[in-house]
Amino acid sequence: MWNKIIKNDDLVSKVEKKLKEISKSFDTYDESDCSLFLGQSGLVLFMAYHSKHKERLNESEAYVQELFDYFQEPDNLNFSFGIAGILHTLYHLEKEDFFDFEDNISDFDYSIFHEFISNDTSLDFLHGNTGVVFSLLEQNIGSKYDYLFDAWLASIDRIKENDPNFLKWKVDFTLAKDEHPTEGYSFGLAHGVPSIILVLLKLFDRKKDFKLLQYLNKSIDFLLSVRFDASSEFYFPSQLVNNDKTDSNLAWCYGDLGVAMAIFQYAKYFDKRDLVAFALEIFTKHSSKRDVLTYTVVDASICHGSAGIAHIYARIYNYTNIELYRETAEYWYGITLEKAEHPDGIAGYKQFHGKDEPLVNEFGLFEGVSGIGLSLISAISNIEPKWDRTLLLS
Repeated sequence: MWNKIIKNDDLVSKVEKKLKEISKSFDTYDESDCSLFLGQSGLVLFMAYHSKHKERLNESEAYVQELFDYFQEPDNLNFSFGIAGILHTLYHLEKEDFFDFEDNISDFDYSIFHEFISNDTSLDFLHGNTGVVFSLLEQNIGSKYDYLFDAWLASIDRIKENDPNFLKWKVDFTLAKDEHPTEGYSFGLAHGVPSIILVLLKLFDRKKDFKLLQYLNKSIDFLLSVRFDASSEFYFPSQLVNNDKTDSNLAWCYGDLGVAMAIFQYAKYFDKRDLVAFALEIFTKHSSKRDVLTYTVVDASICHGSAGIAHIYARIYNYTNIELYRETAEYWYGITLEKAEHPDGIAGYKQFHGKDEPLVNEFGLFEGVSGIGLSLISAISNIEPKWDRTLLLS
C-alpha cells in the first residue's frame, strides 16, 4: 500500500492539471529515441501509470512496438540509452500487468551482454556494466545466465584498488568544461559507490555468497570513511579527487539523499539499526533546509532536480511513516510545479544540461517530463510507484 503525499486540495488540483498538460504534450512527440534516459521508454511508463491513475485505456501500444523494433538494430547495450534499459521497461510493464507480451521477452538471448559486461571499465550504473547487471537482476533471468554476474564480479576484481579494508575504484571526471578528464572517486547513485552497493545487495539476495558479503561491507565502509566532519552542511562529497572533496547537494544523481537511501536499504536488509538511524539522521537534517538556491536545484527533473528530491522523500516516508518526510516531499512537489515556468517548454518544463548551456526540452524519465509526471502521479495517488526501482529507490 502506497500512502500518497499531497494533502492540500489546491495543490492536488494543480498536479492534476499539470499531469494533463504532460499527457497532452506527447501528442507532439516525434523523436526516434527509445531509451529510458531521454526517450520512449519513459513515455511508455508514464502513459501506463497515468492511465491506471485515471482508470482509462492505456494507449501506448504504438510506442511499445517501437521498443521491440529497436531490438532488430540496437546501437547501445547500456541501461540509460540501450537495450538493458528498454528490457527493464518492458519487463516492468508486463510484471505490473500493464501488458502481456507472451514470449517476446522470455525468449531474449541475454548472452549478447557478456562482452559488454566483461570489457566495460567504468562500473557505472547509468552508462556502464553495473546498470546492465541491475537490469538482468530485475528481470530475474534464469540461472543459466549466472556467468554474466560472474563476469561483472570479475570486472570489479580487475578495476578495484588493492586495499584490504575498502572496495574502491577510480573513475574519470571532467570537472570543468574543456578540461581534460581526471581520476577520482564518485559517491552518487548515478555513477558511483552507492549504486554498486545496491546492485551488490540485489545480487546477494539472489545468491548468498561470502565474496558478495565482503564486497558489500567493504563498499559501505569506504563510503562511511569519506564523510565530511560535523561542521559541514552535507554528510558526503559528491566526488573525491586528489584528496579534495567536492561539495554535495540533494539531487538523486549526486547527493546526500541518494547516499542515505543506499545506506538505509543496506542497513534494513542486514538489520544494522545504527546505520538505519544514521540514514534517517541525514533525511531529517535536510528536511529542515529547504532553500532551493542553497542546493542549486536548477530544474524539476528526476535526475538532478526537484522531482527527484520530492520522490526520494516520498519513498522514505512510505518506508518509515515519519510525517516530517511527507511534509518535505510535499514541499518539493510544490517547487516542482513552480518550475514549470517556461512558455516554450514541455508542459512548462525545460531541463538543465550544464553551466553556460541553454535549457533543453526533454521527454524522458531521468531528465524529462515523463519522470516528472510519474513522480507527480505518486504524489496524489495510492498507486505504488514501482517504476522507481529504476532509480534504485525500492
